[in-house]
Amino acid sequence: MAPHNQKNNYMKSIIAYGILHAVTTSILPPQAVDIADSKIQKVTVFLAGAQVVREGTFMIQPGVSELSMSGVSPYVDPNSLQARGIGDFTIMDVKFDVEYPQPDPVETDPNKIPADVLKKMRLLGDSIENVSYQLEEIRTKKEVRNMERQMLLNNGTVKGVGKVNDSIQLLKSAMDYFHVKMTEINMDLYNMKRKEDGLTKVYNGMNNRLTLLRNWQANNNMVVAPVKGPIYKLVVTVNAEAPVRGKIEVGYLVSQAGWVPSYDIRAKDVNSPVELNYKANVYQNSGEEWTKVPLTLSSNNPYINQTKPEMTPWYITSYYVQEPYLRKNQAGYYDKKVAEDMDYERAAAPASALGEMQENLSSQKPAGYAQDFTVKTQTMVSAEFEIKLPYTIHSNNKPHLVSIAKEELKAKYYLALVPKLDKNAFMIADILDWEGLDLLPATANLYYDGTFVGKSYIDPSAMEDTLKLALGRDNNISAIRKKLKEKDKEKIIGDSKVKEVAYEINIRNSHAYAVDLIIEDQVPVSNLQDVKVEILDKGKANLNVYNGFLTWRTKLKPAGSEKITFGYAIKYDKDKTLSMVF
Repeated sequence: MAPHNQKNNYMKSIIAYGILHAVTTSILPPQAVDIADSKIQKVTVFLAGAQVVREGTFMIQPGVSELSMSGVSPYVDPNSLQARGIGDFTIMDVKFDVEYPQPDPVETDPNKIPADVLKKMRLLGDSIENVSYQLEEIRTKKEVRNMERQMLLNNGTVKGVGKVNDSIQLLKSAMDYFHVKMTEINMDLYNMKRKEDGLTKVYNGMNNRLTLLRNWQANNNMVVAPVKGPIYKLVVTVNAEAPVRGKIEVGYLVSQAGWVPSYDIRAKDVNSPVELNYKANVYQNSGEEWTKVPLTLSSNNPYINQTKPEMTPWYITSYYVQEPYLRKNQAGYYDKKVAEDMDYERAAAPASALGEMQENLSSQKPAGYAQDFTVKTQTMVSAEFEIKLPYTIHSNNKPHLVSIAKEELKAKYYLALVPKLDKNAFMIADILDWEGLDLLPATANLYYDGTFVGKSYIDPSAMEDTLKLALGRDNNISAIRKKLKEKDKEKIIGDSKVKEVAYEINIRNSHAYAVDLIIEDQVPVSNLQDVKVEILDKGKANLNVYNGFLTWRTKLKPAGSEKITFGYAIKYDKDKTLSMVF
């Protein structure tokens, strides 16, 4: 029995030691290990922010350890942290931390506050005041943006409040505007929230340091040595069963960085392919230095600039109702008799006429804004461009030009002319099979025959099978659009008035060679049941009956000219006035 009892006692001792070791290990504080040699290994830059990967090596003892990487950006998004490593250890947690170093107290004369301490306290107070103003500015902007967002959500058009006869085009325009405007407001609020959070951390840190200065001076008759600013660091908690040497890698997202796409488009002549240079302006002000690191650019977020003008449907939406004119006397007041006459005329108006007028007004779409006719731009699905060369991007917010790719594209050239909106033609290049280029909406510098001709805009999200590149104006193709007075007629037929209108477009080619030309114009489209539009003359134009657009295709001879005419008639109630200019 003795050997058996000895064996049992030995096993109990082993178990007890294991339990004691586990308990002792669990209550011991984690070992703090500073990874001083951590470096940025690669960066993926987005149009809003950048993904940074930092790496370092370490040596730890058994148990729980906290690995610290100091000197990281103060704009780290804590929710984006990801860690992985190489070695026989377990990653338990990763977090973003801010450390405010405590100053070392130094004894001094209790009856006198040193001048350098007074200066530090005064400067710190000024800094706190400055940050508080910045925070107040951000909160004011957030309040305005939130009011705009609420107004947009309460808009009757967006909520679907309106008559059944509202046009599908109006609803589509409202939804497009709602999508773009709501995205813009939400992104502004998101960016302001991030900036507010960062400034709040700085504000709280400075207040804590100022409190320390005041308390130590008042209670301990101490001044402090120079204090460094807050230290931003990544802390990775790991556990190891034995001593281990390993490598840790942490990825995190920072703000205050991004890139803006741009293009150089070069065309030698109408018989040569288009050369497209894809570029990026990379910038960052994250507080970290990106020194000789591989860059990857991830696409997002467009930038809008001018392009060839595009027409919108020209709808007849209502009649014009003229208010009586009030004359003022010498004293500046409305003449009493005129006002009484006006009230009498209103009272004498048939109830049916007043009701019809109110119904016409209430059934129409709300007044438009200039931005309603702005081209809407949407971001494409993200694509990544890995840059093989290492780049150094300093934290100074200055743009660094990075070349992404150069492509030679087959193109078909023609000239587009919209005489109603512009007297000159625009050179257009139609490009097929462009989808694999991963282009983004961006500005483009245009070069034709070695000469800079201006700027345009590439909007792949608005294209289908063919990508249309606007290569600038061609001043050698011009058009004069005028109304034909001899065909401008107005007549009464029963209860209706018929208005006839005709236009003439004279086009001239000053080139020494023939050019393919597309001409665009339009006729009005009626949304009112009692207003009819009849096409009297469209020549050889193609007519889109849904939006009223007319399109002619022709080939102009060298130094040649051509004349195009079109006309239409509008039939409407003779007792009403159309709210449109012919």
